[in-house]
Amino acid sequence: MLGAGLIWTSLIYAGAICFYKLKERIVLLEKTIMMIDEMRLQLEYLNLPVNELINELCTREQLRELEYIVSCHEMLTEGYDFPEAWKKSVTETCLNYMSDERNKLLHLGANLGRSDKDNQINMLNLQLRTFTEYLDRAKFCRLRYGNLSVSLGALAGCMVFIMVI
Repeated sequence: MLGAGLIWTSLIYAGAICFYKLKERIVLLEKTIMMIDEMRLQLEYLNLPVNELINELCTREQLRELEYIVSCHEMLTEGYDFPEAWKKSVTETCLNYMSDERNKLLHLGANLGRSDKDNQINMLNLQLRTFTEYLDRAKFCRLRYGNLSVSLGALAGCMVFIMVI
């Protein structure tokens, strides 16, 4: 009986963890959108070079939670070129992103600082729209499947509890 209760509880917690992961993903995408928007603003109004842009992003406390920004900044201070530092930091630290999101981040780093200011701003605007779509999808998934995962965990736990009793 105790074992069935523990299984029931663990299945409820598994559902809650799924809900938490969906919520965590939304926060990650919101911070990514904030980073891209900050890049766009810094480039548009201050016309900062890429190295200074990354340095400026590292001074923002809410963006320091994006590990690839800090990693890229450290590599730039060690003497890496920006595209190489960005690619290496994104591939090593962006494990919470989906593969298409990670590819968009790699594309961003490959093209940032390679063309004139207007083309870079247009590219950042495109990235901003793309990540906003990813965020909308993540919110939809959380709305649709978040509570469902907790309920299914509880239901599966009840079924196991009844079958064991």
